[in-house]
Amino acid sequence: MNFDGASKGNLGASGFGAIVRDEEGNLVGAVCGQAGFVSNNIAEIIALEEGLKWTAVNDIKKVVIEGDSKVILSGIINHWFTNWQLNAWIPRIYGHLQNFTDYQFQHTYHKGNKVANLLANHGIAGTLPAVISPVNARNRDIQHRLLEDRAHIPRTGID
Repeated sequence: MNFDGASKGNLGASGFGAIVRDEEGNLVGAVCGQAGFVSNNIAEIIALEEGLKWTAVNDIKKVVIEGDSKVILSGIINHWFTNWQLNAWIPRIYGHLQNFTDYQFQHTYHKGNKVANLLANHGIAGTLPAVISPVNARNRDIQHRLLEDRAHIPRTGID
């Protein structure tokens, strides 16, 4: 499961996105939506929570959780954030993690998180359905980036 938050300003209009793929990179499902007028870190942790909720509801028991925010990943792993507002999210996230028999966290760079980032930006604009399945994932940008990921084609330039 990859997750990402996006914010147009810090504080600003924000969105979240999370995508779940199988071991071969095939889309299992995704969620995206508006996160409100919040900071980028709050948008990131909302993305993490929404992705975990979707994954658990769909009865997935083992998950690798990957994001590009070192702040969020480090804070969750270490059970502490320097930003006191984020600390309130720790018990919520660990509550969701109880739904899994196995999980691990991994950091990825922005280029490895491009589909979740695209979803988060669509979330701000509200231009995609809130829940995306392999059946309704007809957005050309999402399909293109999924294919690039599966083929391990690196992207160049700024996303």
